[in-house]
Amino acid sequence: MRDRIVSIEAFRFIFMVVLCLFHFSEYVTIYHGYLVVEFFFVLSGVLLYNSIRQNENIGTLGFAIKRYKRLWIEYSIAATFSFFALSRSKMISLNIDDLLNFILSYLSELLLLPSGILFPRYVNGPSWYISILLIVSFVLYPFLKKYRQQTLTMFLPSIFILCLLLVFSNAHLYACGDIWSLFRGFADISLGIMLGHFLYVKKDFLKNSTFIINTLSLISLLFILLLIFSKHSDENDVYIFIFLPVFIIGLFYEGTLYNKYLNTTIWRTLGGISYSMLLIHYFVRGLLVYFNIGNYMGNIAMILCYLFLVIVLSFCLKMMADKLRLLLGW
Repeated sequence: MRDRIVSIEAFRFIFMVVLCLFHFSEYVTIYHGYLVVEFFFVLSGVLLYNSIRQNENIGTLGFAIKRYKRLWIEYSIAATFSFFALSRSKMISLNIDDLLNFILSYLSELLLLPSGILFPRYVNGPSWYISILLIVSFVLYPFLKKYRQQTLTMFLPSIFILCLLLVFSNAHLYACGDIWSLFRGFADISLGIMLGHFLYVKKDFLKNSTFIINTLSLISLLFILLLIFSKHSDENDVYIFIFLPVFIIGLFYEGTLYNKYLNTTIWRTLGGISYSMLLIHYFVRGLLVYFNIGNYMGNIAMILCYLFLVIVLSFCLKMMADKLRLLLGW
């Protein structure tokens, strides 16, 4: 599973578009668009498990350095764009305290510190997701390396259930980038790691159950879309944890309908910019809203303009980061 699976890349892009539109709420309404973050967290857990299994000789420090190298360049470039775009309004306000806090928030983001959790502000909105992804990964990784069986059978199920109870007892705070989102990250990534273990242990059985996987995975996708796009009580969000693992199982095997009909180069290419889209879309949204571009075009044209700019700038950000990685030998 080390090679990129095209269906996973396709849904990375599709769900990232949904997240971008969710944050563009001035022009489009997606009631529970924040639920797509669960897909990325759970998928990260699956990939974390695969990484540990395939790289037994990498220690916790080596894992941390490798992950920082992979995430930091795009992250810091996007944070810098947001900093200079937003600092204009901070400087105009002539509020020294506000400006100082803003600069300190920017510096904490450059260091990939937990913005929105330990550090109260963030310059680039999606930075809270990266912070949580790093925190949870660094906490769970050493346990999985040294006590894998005990972690998989006792520790992770307990974390998943406890964090899920904490999050959904405060469902109105669920979409916020704060301490509740840290519990959310622990629940999602723990579920993903357990799912990754299930995919590995049951791989022979699953390969011979294509019809069942196709049927259940398609039904699960339908319910996921209903939970994301329909207007319903926040308490119903918890059902995403029933359907999401089943849906993800359908993405990991070649014989499923997703991999049959989405197996094109375009999805691999678009999936490759999903991380850049996460980082750059807040910057694009801020510029469009700041300059009141919506006064000159209708809602649909504005949405298309926004998505076009996000995708184009994401390609540019990825190419810039790839060149810097090559230059730095990363």
